Amino acid sequence: MAGNLGFTTYLVADGCFTFDRRDWNGTLRSADDVHAMSLANLDPEYCTVITAGMLLDTDK
Repeated sequence: MAGNLGFTTYLVADGCFTFDRRDWNGTLRSADDVHAMSLANLDPEYCTVITAGMLLDTDK
């Protein structure tokens, strides 16, 4: 919501994690799938998803 208030907001994708989870239908989803979908749901409406390398300017 910070982005909706005019703040530039970043989420460092490789700085967070999750666990395997069951979706609404009860299907078990891998942690990688849950993480990727969560990032996709947030970017770009609520934040800009980046990597630690992008933040530190080491991704060339």
